[in-house]
Amino acid sequence: MRKLHYSIWIAIAAVAVFSMTTQVHAATTTKQVCHDVMVKGKKVHQCKNVKIHKKFKGTAIPAKPVKK
Repeated sequence: MRKLHYSIWIAIAAVAVFSMTTQVHAATTTKQVCHDVMVKGKKVHQCKNVKIHKKFKGTAIPAKPVKK
């Protein structure tokens, strides 16, 4: 009887962890950025995967007054 309770809690925990990780990975997008680098006298093409973040429109920052 106790083993049944433990298995139910383990199943609930597995579903919770899986649902949290899938939402995080679905929201991020990446792009590949490449550039040339000199390594030991040779030009090598190096690439990295970079996350793209959403840009939010916000309120404008007021300009500072000019001191006299």
